[in-house]
Amino acid sequence: MPRGPKNVLALILLTSSVLMSGCDDDDGSQVAADAGVGMDVQGSDAMVDQGVDIEVQSDVPDATVNVPIAEGIYELAGVDPDLPSDELAVLDAVVSSAEIVGMGESAHLSNSYLRVRVRMTRYLIEEHGFRVVGLESPRTAAEEVDAYLRSCEGDPAGLARDNLHGIWQAPELVAFLQWLCAYNTDHPDDPVSLIGFDVTLGQAFSDAEDLVAFVETTSPADQAAAITPGINACSLIRQPSQHDQYAECTAALDATEEYLEANEAEIVAATSATAFGLAQISAISLRGAVGRAYLDQRRGPADLLSAWGARDLALGEIVLRMREVVLDGARMVLWAHNSHISRGTNGTRTILAQAGIEASWDAMSMGDHLETALGEQYVAIGTSSHSFVDAEASYPLPPAPEGVELPYLSDLVLEVAQGKKTLFLDLNAMTSPQAVLSPDREVILRSRNSYQEPSDLLHVTAPQAWFDAMIWVEEALCNEGWFLGE
Repeated sequence: MPRGPKNVLALILLTSSVLMSGCDDDDGSQVAADAGVGMDVQGSDAMVDQGVDIEVQSDVPDATVNVPIAEGIYELAGVDPDLPSDELAVLDAVVSSAEIVGMGESAHLSNSYLRVRVRMTRYLIEEHGFRVVGLESPRTAAEEVDAYLRSCEGDPAGLARDNLHGIWQAPELVAFLQWLCAYNTDHPDDPVSLIGFDVTLGQAFSDAEDLVAFVETTSPADQAAAITPGINACSLIRQPSQHDQYAECTAALDATEEYLEANEAEIVAATSATAFGLAQISAISLRGAVGRAYLDQRRGPADLLSAWGARDLALGEIVLRMREVVLDGARMVLWAHNSHISRGTNGTRTILAQAGIEASWDAMSMGDHLETALGEQYVAIGTSSHSFVDAEASYPLPPAPEGVELPYLSDLVLEVAQGKKTLFLDLNAMTSPQAVLSPDREVILRSRNSYQEPSDLLHVTAPQAWFDAMIWVEEALCNEGWFLGE
């Protein structure tokens, strides 16, 4: 797969720009109506017997053939998960060799983005054998939702509310959980699992508790006594003034990781390979959560970038370790913000150094870490829209900014959309200079009405640098509380 140039400034601005708006949770999406046959077929068998040619007219397009409307651009019937799946064969070439597919969203709590990802994920499960759905949500709590998928016992709405991040609080997600439960009932020997992979302060409490218990169980008492107070300190870090506590925490995590690495054979023999792997995952997750919380609160430019890098380093390692330790190497679909699933942010530290900023972490995205580990077996699919709307308002499109010559991606796509509302952009198929999004063409990725600050206009990249494909909707409907943050 072609990999485009990498733009770092875009990523930095992406994670620092947050837009809050109250939106209704009415999805408003178009559901395809059942189309009738355009003729009366009563007695048609007799007419065939008499050699009469019958032409049956139908309003239903031939879903088995999806002809591009421009190079690499395909129309989709809509975002509703229950639409026919035949047209999603446009995904086949993109994901055929993928072990992990990241599906992004340019804004959290858009039910348009949620619906289309449900639709495509169902297709990947049924047609390509993907067996894990990962959410940008805390890991331990998500286990309760995964248990529901196996038993179908309990209230899926309540389980989602109590155990998943607020960005997934939508009826579309609950309906998807019910679909997964039904799928697993029909495929008891080949079920789909759900995992969380985000690092949060809430997750940090669980990680610290689990890690302390593991160290106390497997190490000499004096060694455990030297390490565990620092591990417990990790889950209590909230303020940038907690320098000593942060140093104690990171030193304890360093000592824990050294202990695990040096004694792996003995610990595995005394416990199990799975228990050992889960302890490593807890340490990775705890380090990511603490680095994110402490550095983000300091609010300096380099600190913000380092916090972002700490978080995404942990996300990537957690996904890879969980796949190895507890998921039997299953093919995975990951749902998260575009900034996490995208790639193309390697080399950030060099760029910052040129600007006189020294970062303590390489601010690579989760997608970068996954691509480093998997190569072309990691595929990134982003989402974008022309504008955001809700049930009561369409946020006005601002005038073109002065002094900015680069086009918006949404404007370029809208020109060739020919009135079509939902498109699939196979960026890897856009290879000619004449393509709407040619490999080296830089554009503004933001939706036309989604920025607040002038700096947001610098959210620029060649799309192929970040994604293998994109889903574009003309109007992205949003739920209450939607926001653009990562």
